[in-house]
Amino acid sequence: MSGFKSKREESQELLDTLDQLPYQSRETNPWRDAIDGALICAHLGTVDSFLDARAALNAVVNWHVETALDPEVSAYAQALIDRGAAAPVPAVPPDTGQILYALDRQIAALDAHALRLQAVGDYSAEFPAEDADRLREAKAMIAAAPVPQAEPEPVMWQQRWTNPGVNPNVSPEEVDWKPLDLKGRTEADTLRELVAYTFDGRPCYEVRALYTHPAAPVPAVPEKLWLWKNFVDGRPEYWAFDNPFPVHLDCGDPQTLGEPCGYALFKPSRTGRTDVSDAQVLRRVIAARPAPVQSAARAIADEQSYDNGLWFVATTVSEAHLQAALRRLTAAVEGEAT
Repeated sequence: MSGFKSKREESQELLDTLDQLPYQSRETNPWRDAIDGALICAHLGTVDSFLDARAALNAVVNWHVETALDPEVSAYAQALIDRGAAAPVPAVPPDTGQILYALDRQIAALDAHALRLQAVGDYSAEFPAEDADRLREAKAMIAAAPVPQAEPEPVMWQQRWTNPGVNPNVSPEEVDWKPLDLKGRTEADTLRELVAYTFDGRPCYEVRALYTHPAAPVPAVPEKLWLWKNFVDGRPEYWAFDNPFPVHLDCGDPQTLGEPCGYALFKPSRTGRTDVSDAQVLRRVIAARPAPVQSAARAIADEQSYDNGLWFVATTVSEAHLQAALRRLTAAVEGEAT
């Protein structure tokens, strides 16, 4: 056994080491005793079950918070749940205009991508084209959906004494409708008490609410829209913004290049022709374009205006710069021709 210690010797050395450590009685550390008792009462263990005092204290606090929020053991928690269930939740209508605008942008991007694939003979062009068609169907469904109307809200409560004893000497003023008399109480408590009053089984009071329909929100449409001429899939198209220096909402980068070509004044109206589709109107616009001037520069400018390979959705600075240069060239040629 030389060179090895027996179990008895190792145990004795451990006991001697423990005897040399400073002993702290329970009376010298009441904070530890309090946390230890709280942990034991909550069946969370003891202070020795945790790495440090902070972890033990957090466990006690979390247990009390969870207990206070448990409706099975806490009347206050159940009252909060009942109060939330009884409170009306106002319906927030979706911003249909922003949804339709986002769909339009995605449809234009898918159509442009499909045209680029078709130009190189890629058979996969049918996939973005089908996605664009599905988005058009979704756009039509959203546009045709009825706009949710706001529910009427009570603006005033009234009460009326019903004369349950059928007293013949009661004047009409005494049984007339009057504003709700709160007498320092809440509106809900006053209504509950009035409805509960009875005489010989007959109600003593009637209550009613005066409702008003909230005014329909007026869409915030700018009166002046600045225009930039653009070409999408060979169609003459204008981009409209509410300011002459538009930037992206997320990153702040410019959304256009160059100066606007003009502005439009927005005028609310309703359609007068439901038998003519937007596509038919667009074909008439394209067909009514003036005949091109017989010059080589004008012919090339017109040809480039309807070239889908040039008027794609620009994704780089170089592509956007190229399209801006082509716009300036086209404007110069048209200005000389006129």
